[in-house]
Amino acid sequence: MSGELIAIIAIAILLVLLAARVPVGFSLLTAGIAGLFMLNGFSIANTALATETYTAVAKSTMVVIPMFILMGMFAMESGVAVGAFRLANKVVGKLPGGLGIATVLVCAVFAAVSGSSPATVATVGRITIPEMRKAGYSREFTAGIIGTAGTLGVLIPPSIVAVVFGVTTEVSIGKLLIGGILPGVVSVLVMSTYIVATAIRHPEKVNDRSYVSSRNEDLSEKSSREDLYALIGVGIMFVVVIGGIYTGLTTATESAAFGALAGLSVLIVAQIKKGWRALYSAFVKSLKEAAATTTMIFVIMIGASVFTNFLVRSGATKTVADAILGLGLSPYLLVLGTLIILIPLGMFLETVSIILITMPILWPMLESVGVNGVWLGIMTIIMIEIGLMTPPVGINAFVLTGIAEDITLGQTFKGLTPFVLVQLVIVGLIFSFPGIVTLLPSLMR
Repeated sequence: MSGELIAIIAIAILLVLLAARVPVGFSLLTAGIAGLFMLNGFSIANTALATETYTAVAKSTMVVIPMFILMGMFAMESGVAVGAFRLANKVVGKLPGGLGIATVLVCAVFAAVSGSSPATVATVGRITIPEMRKAGYSREFTAGIIGTAGTLGVLIPPSIVAVVFGVTTEVSIGKLLIGGILPGVVSVLVMSTYIVATAIRHPEKVNDRSYVSSRNEDLSEKSSREDLYALIGVGIMFVVVIGGIYTGLTTATESAAFGALAGLSVLIVAQIKKGWRALYSAFVKSLKEAAATTTMIFVIMIGASVFTNFLVRSGATKTVADAILGLGLSPYLLVLGTLIILIPLGMFLETVSIILITMPILWPMLESVGVNGVWLGIMTIIMIEIGLMTPPVGINAFVLTGIAEDITLGQTFKGLTPFVLVQLVIVGLIFSFPGIVTLLPSLMR
């Protein structure tokens, strides 16, 4: 059989395994090994299995992933999201849709210390969803706001997805992280504008009083001093990570380690007043969650590495690249085509898998025509954000439904639908004005 035919068979195996709900990492690994066996026999397949499981993750840059995850877990356990939400609500709460805008702002703040979209939705959603429902926001509008704002977790640095993109394409991780700052600001502004416009044009969406909260605490009665401490904690972690990278004082790997240390310091300050037992419990929980998430990501990267090894050996990647380049399309059209491809993939695969499957094939071709890797990376991340919001496998929607008291999955997807258009507007702005991404990285030392 030809390499191209074997590649088609291996991809079919991959799709069958994914449809059978086999974890993505193991699906990629199985399809890659099967393809290598059909292509080169048992010896090559066995060698690939032995070597790729090590080389795929045995890189110094990979330290960034567990360190950023650990920092986010420390931040989650320290309760910074609650304080940030109270402060944001005090500032913008009186605007039309002010509570929704406060939710977007706190998601942006938590994203600055998290790097994970589902974690942002779960943490911030537990705080804001009951408050929005109690204030009269409809189920659909509530779900749309928190589900979309939660995607900022993979855009605003530190972003785990940006790190994976950098490792996969060898684009500077530091520049990718810095490049996400202004797009993150633009996203917050566009989302907030849409919320205000919707609240003015459709007041019924913020006038649904069908929710009865079972919570007795009133967020507005909490101490302003605690809120300020929470915001200072977020600021310290963000400055340690991004400030170090931007000024050139530390590499991305070193900044991630310092960020995790800063997160631990914030956790200690937040939990020590509750006693050593509470601090120990929060510390151990953070370690366990960070270990579980890191393991999941590394398994996916190992499986993707084996599958990519097979695709390269089969000649499928070269065939695809040559066919696309043979069309004579401009770099902008090639980028546009790449972004369009990501939408259906996002409906079925999670973020890390999409990058690990597509970029080894597409990036060499795009790089050869002079596409800026940081610009492409940020747009890719935003397009992947849309996948987190769309059925049938919209992770944010499932996470949101799991933590909401009275919002169904159908209502969640219905509420997220108009926000998909908002995300596309953001991508359109960045596509039309690349400087939104490239300005800050160009000023780095």
